[in-house]
Amino acid sequence: MSTKAFSDEVSKLLPILRALSDRDALRILLEASKGLPSGLEAPRSLGMTKRRYYMRLKELVDLGLLKKKEDSYCPTVIGKVATRVLYEELLKVLPHAQILENLSDLGLNSFENIRKLMPELSRDEAFSLSHILEPRVTMDIITRYDDLVAKVCKEIENANSSLLFASKYLDLSVSKSLLDIQEKNITMYILVEFDLSEVLSFMRNFLTHFRLSASALKLLSSGKVSFRKGSVPMSFLIVNGKRCLLELLPQSKEFEIAILVDDKRLIDRMTGIFWKSWGRSTPITPSIMEAVKGISPS
Repeated sequence: MSTKAFSDEVSKLLPILRALSDRDALRILLEASKGLPSGLEAPRSLGMTKRRYYMRLKELVDLGLLKKKEDSYCPTVIGKVATRVLYEELLKVLPHAQILENLSDLGLNSFENIRKLMPELSRDEAFSLSHILEPRVTMDIITRYDDLVAKVCKEIENANSSLLFASKYLDLSVSKSLLDIQEKNITMYILVEFDLSEVLSFMRNFLTHFRLSASALKLLSSGKVSFRKGSVPMSFLIVNGKRCLLELLPQSKEFEIAILVDDKRLIDRMTGIFWKSWGRSTPITPSIMEAVKGISPS
């Protein structure tokens, strides 16, 4: 991260951390999650002077942690996240900090291990701790075909070590992205399901459109790139072994939905599916190379 980017982030974060380091401000934020009525009753119920209460309340509103809704104050999205991360989750971890640190160092902070080594915890408490400690899964849901193509191209551009690509169809923009990253020295395995005649026809149109026959020949002849034709259960892309873009099987021939996730279990599963499909497929590179050699872009 650049110094400027870090400085910009800290300038937004520090005022929130400073505000919540105050006991009364934190108390107000927590009470607001239950519904904090406006008016004189609130400072009395919290045991604060009116001056102190309204000073802290204004600070939380100005920072975007609270907002007024009708006749009460409630947390904003930022306020809810701050409450969960800086209070609820931290309080769950603090009493068990040392044993959880030891488990984390050993890579054993799973739900099963926490339950086994900390039997005094309830099932819900153990699950909550494991959820806090284990890496969070991010997911992006894609419902438009144009967005899918843009996401696939972006993921291909971000590849820096490996690329597994299984596809039921070809797209000009996606194919160009594959050509654009060939200088990165990335290991690529590309599995397609179309007939060879479709592939050749597509290659002719592609090379004519982009005038990239030299780049295509370089890609196809690279020892780092392998092409095969075989049965593809669904179109998906695995980048660097860390991210998977998966198109869910549609009910019709039209694109319906895809997901982009970084869940290791799903990635491992889809990687296994890719290599099983790869093992049942046949190489197509030599045939395509011969065909490409005869293409002269207009």
